[in-house]
Parts: sequence; structure tokens; C-alpha cells
Amino acid sequence: MRNFIIFFSEKEGSSALMYLLDNFKEIDVVHQVNNQGWEPLDWHRSGNLSVYRLKKMLRYIYADQQTDLQRINKFYRKTAPLPLDAFDKDKCIGLKMRLKAHQYIYPVTQTRFTRWNDYWHRKLQQTYPARFRQSVLRLLAKYRVTVFLTVRQDVLRWALSKYHGDGTGNPGHLQFKLAAGELGKSDIQKIHVDCDKLEELIIECESVHAAYRDLIEELKAYGIKVYPLKYEEFLNDKQSYFTQVGEYLGLDWSEEQIDAAIAAGSYLKKVHSNKIEDFVTNHREVEERFADRFVAW
Repeated sequence: MRNFIIFFSEKEGSSALMYLLDNFKEIDVVHQVNNQGWEPLDWHRSGNLSVYRLKKMLRYIYADQQTDLQRINKFYRKTAPLPLDAFDKDKCIGLKMRLKAHQYIYPVTQTRFTRWNDYWHRKLQQTYPARFRQSVLRLLAKYRVTVFLTVRQDVLRWALSKYHGDGTGNPGHLQFKLAAGELGKSDIQKIHVDCDKLEELIIECESVHAAYRDLIEELKAYGIKVYPLKYEEFLNDKQSYFTQVGEYLGLDWSEEQIDAAIAAGSYLKKVHSNKIEDFVTNHREVEERFADRFVAW
């Protein structure tokens, strides 16, 4: 049985995946209380974490020894608005986060030479993202954490999901509004897509795939086991999908166990049908121009 972390971008199905994984009795996913904050070390949940504070949180989560939750939360709540919910280290521990550096925090130590301070602060700031990334990967290697990358191969539909945003073409997450009962699927209106803007999003999605491939090689260099988890396989055959995930983690789940975890639900619902015409008015133009945009894994 191996602990794991899921690196994600957005709108790749990672939230629904984490809810379902938490339904397996062998897995405990780290999140905040009240069923919130399922990416608890991302800056919008944890507040701004320095490299030191992030490393300490990862040790609390992945080190073999049990740590008192009160002690963890005393440290975590120095920046986070909500505490972490309890998690059992005798289980397979899961975490979801973006591999993205938080805002650079200037060191407290200063000299009386202002220009010297500014020079070194700029230097440190330039190298901060790399140091943040290296710190995470070293700790994952140390604690033998398996890494999953959520990938969405159909970059056209992935980009459309980003474009649709809150349902009006503005940034947002319809799935959370649906889950909260703030709107129903019938309330989601069709939108007209600006193909030039959509192409920018498609290129952005393709660049994420390229970055993931580079990250895989980097992770392997650290001796870390890494596996892509394909969104399309999650949609098409959840039995096979979770059987494979279980094998990666050293967990032998039966069909009945997988069915029970799926039946327990994920809180979130799929927003769009697979038919682009159901939510895009100029779907013919979109499909004629971008139908071949697919990145296979």
C-alpha cells in the first residue's frame, strides 16, 4: 500500500476523482473540515506557504509516524482559514495539489545596505519556483509517495470546459454550483464561442500536456513512481479505471468494492454532455476547426 499525491491543472476531473477515492475504506484523503478544501496545500486554501512551511506540512502528512492532529492544525492554521479534518496514517494517504509555487516571501533577515537587500531578494525570487518544486519532489521521493497526473486528452472539450467557465463565458466552476444546488442543468444556457479565444485555450491545454511529459521525466529522475490518469477512461469505464488505480497503490479491490465506492457518490456531477451542440450554438464552426485537437497518452 502506497501513499499518493495527485498533481492537477483544472477541469480534468480531479475533484470528482478525489471524492470517489475517499469512499474506499483503505484510503484517507487529506482535506479541510466540513468537507471543504480538497486541495489543502494550495494557496487559496492554506494561505501563502513558504518552502519551509510546505515541507513541514508534507512531513506531517507523509512521514510514517502518527502526529497529533491538534499539533498539525496549530501549525497549519497560522495561514489557513480552516483546520484539516482528521486522517488515519494506517490507511493509504492521498493529497491533491497544484505543483505551483506560492507567492515568494521575503526573508526577515536584512542588512543595512538597501541595494544589497534588493539585489538578493530579486535573485531569491527568480529561483523561488524551482526551489519550491525541488523541495516537493525531494520529499515525495524520501517518503516513497506515488504521483498521479490527471490528464484530459480531448483538448477541444477540455478547452471548451474552461471557456464555458461559470456558464456565461466568465471564469468559474459550474460543477460546484450544480453540486450546491445553486442551479440545475436546465439553467445552463448555450453559449456562442469565439474561436480565436478558444484556440488560445486549446494551445494552453496542449502546453499543460507538454509540461506533464517533462514532469514525468523529472519525477523518474528522482526515483518516484508516476502514472497519468486519463479523464476519458474515468468517464468510459470506472471499474477498469479504479482497478488500475488500485494496482498502482498496491490495493486489490474487488468489483463489489469499486461498485460500492462509485455508488457512494462523488458530490460533483458532470456538467456537459459529450455532444458539443448541447451547449455551443456555433458547434459546427467549432468542430470543423478544432475536431482533431487531441493529445494521446
